[in-house]
Amino acid sequence: MAQPNRLSILLPTEAIQIIGRFRGGVNTVTHIASIHPDLECMSTNEIDSWIQGASHIFNGWKTQLAQTSNADERTLLQEVIGENSYLPYLDANGKPDSFLIANLYKKEQVKRLYTSTNLLCCVYQQAEIGKGWKHDNRTIKILKFK
Repeated sequence: MAQPNRLSILLPTEAIQIIGRFRGGVNTVTHIASIHPDLECMSTNEIDSWIQGASHIFNGWKTQLAQTSNADERTLLQEVIGENSYLPYLDANGKPDSFLIANLYKKEQVKRLYTSTNLLCCVYQQAEIGKGWKHDNRTIKILKFK
């Protein structure tokens, strides 16, 4: 009988999908990660506040642009409207894109996992993909993979 595959996982967001691709199964999965307790990540409330504030400011700029006839003011407003951190979350019509905003929430949730080995392990435990665990400050080993 062939030895089951051994797999190193680098990204928790795709980890379960990647593991599922091994049709023959795996005995153990090792997730090697850098844990940064001081990694800055936004909470859901902070993201909500940022989205609300960014939307308010962005829409204010658009209103000002529509109302001004001063060429220099128009140029400056066009620059800030065209180059700001809220832009990646808007669709082609300049409206908030719920899919892109949902990805921001997910990205920040994943970043938070890398502030603590315990948080990262907790995600795997909640997914109920392993029967046993070993971990240190850098590595999570899932034993007896289901």
